[in-house]
Amino acid sequence: MKFLITLGAVFVAQGVLANEVGTQNPQSVERAKPAIELALADKGAGLSWKEEPLVFEATAHQTAKLNKTVEQMNQDISDSLDAIIAEKLAKALSK
Repeated sequence: MKFLITLGAVFVAQGVLANEVGTQNPQSVERAKPAIELALADKGAGLSWKEEPLVFEATAHQTAKLNKTVEQMNQDISDSLDAIIAEKLAKALSK
């Protein structure tokens, strides 16, 4: 909303300044054309955009390596969370 108000103010200010170019006889001078153009985009994709399917190609070895890495990361996170929970529980019980 603020953007539209600012944009409107720019157009109004530009129109006011274009009318007062500094001539003594404003009726004999052509009105200045605005230097700012506003481009409006359609909602959604235009005809130039097309949806292409995303294809993943991985070998069994790559998939197994990825699964092993993900399982290791999950185990590391689980161990870290278990340690934090155990530490907080010990602090709570010692009070």
